[in-house]
Amino acid sequence: PSLSNTSPLPFKGDFPLSNAIFTTQRYFGCLLDPSPLPFKGNFLLSNAIFPTTFMLRVSLTPWRKRFAVIAGFPLSGPPPGNAGLLLLVEGFFGGIDVSFFEIEDGEQYKSFQTYQAVIDFLVSKEFDRTLNLVALGGGVVGDLCGFVSATYLRGVNFIQIPTTLLAQVYSSVGGKTVINHPACKNLIGAFYQPSTVLIDPKVLLSLPKREYVAGLAEVIKYGLIYDENFFSWIASNAPGLASREISLVSEAIAR
Repeated sequence: PSLSNTSPLPFKGDFPLSNAIFTTQRYFGCLLDPSPLPFKGNFLLSNAIFPTTFMLRVSLTPWRKRFAVIAGFPLSGPPPGNAGLLLLVEGFFGGIDVSFFEIEDGEQYKSFQTYQAVIDFLVSKEFDRTLNLVALGGGVVGDLCGFVSATYLRGVNFIQIPTTLLAQVYSSVGGKTVINHPACKNLIGAFYQPSTVLIDPKVLLSLPKREYVAGLAEVIKYGLIYDENFFSWIASNAPGLASREISLVSEAIAR
C-alpha cells in the first residue's frame, strides 16, 4: 500500500526481515498515538496485518538522523538468531548514521559498570540530543538502554526492538527503565517511555525453550488477571502457542 502521508521516512526501498522482503511502505509501526506519525494505514509484521493503532501506548517523537544501537549479543554471531537480526538492523537503518555497541547478556550486566560503558561510548561518538538510542535484545538490554536514554543529556529518543517474548509483551512497554545496585535488583531507574517499539515475532523461533516459556507464562498471566475472553483464547490455542505458530504468537502479542 502507498503512504497516505508523504513526509520523509528515515529509510527507503526494500529490506530483509525474517528471510522475506517487505517494502518500507508496509513495515514500520507498533504505534498507538497517531499524531504525528510519518505514515498512516497498515503495516506488515511477519505475515500478520495490523493497523498502526494496534498495540503500544507510545507516541513518536520526530525522527532524527543519528542512531546508536545497543545490542545484547554479538551482531556478527552465527545463526539461528543473530544473522537474521543483523539483516533487520542493516536493512532498517541502511543509509543512516548508525553506531553499534554490544553488551553481554545476563542480569549481572544490568549494572553501573555497563551503564557507564554505554555512556562513555556515546560521549566518544559525540552524540547530542538528536540521538535515537535503540535497544536490540531482551529485557536486560531494554532496561539498561532505556535508563541510558532517560539520563543521557537529560533524555534522548528511545526505540525498542525486543527479541524475546517476555520483552515483547512486558518489558518493552510501560517505560520502566532500570539498572541494578549491588545490594538490590532494579533499585535505580526512571519511567521513560520508548517512542517506538518494533516487533518481529519470527525472531522467537530461535529463542531457547526456557526463555520462550517464560514469556508465554506472562501472556497467560495477563489473561488470568485482566481478560477472561483472552484467557479462554489462550486455552483453546495452547498447542499452537506452545509450538510457536507465528500467526497465534502475533495475535497474543497484539492482545
